[in-house]
Amino acid sequence: MLTVSVVIPVYRAEQTLLDLYRQLSDAMSEVTPDFEIIFVEDAGGDGSWPIIAELARTDQRVRGFRMSRNYGQHNALLCGIRAAKHGIILTMDDDLQHPVTEAKLLRSCGLGYNFIALRRAANATIETGYDTRIASSGQAAASPNAL
Repeated sequence: MLTVSVVIPVYRAEQTLLDLYRQLSDAMSEVTPDFEIIFVEDAGGDGSWPIIAELARTDQRVRGFRMSRNYGQHNALLCGIRAAKHGIILTMDDDLQHPVTEAKLLRSCGLGYNFIALRRAANATIETGYDTRIASSGQAAASPNAL
């Protein structure tokens, strides 16, 4: 069975967080019953943190981390990745830029793929790339379609 950690850096996203949570919870429930959603609030100064705290209080699959100051998206991602409990990690933005329904592509991990990359094509479709190699020794494992 797949076990998945979804890591989302959050910056001034109070308007989208609840919708993101609902959509992502529904999509991930179709992939696996064993997943967690990690929100890392990057000191945006809006009402994002109280929303994350409430979600974590009411849903055991949600974990929240609050940065002491704004460290930037990449450091927020790194914080969430380090905290992840599961070996499969999906990263997403907080603004619903990534269609959460694409999380269903994680099922491909069960087919022996270690790396799945998505990119939006010029015609707004989603192209995928798969690779069975895994990054090691500082070398990136990327498919021809990965950016």
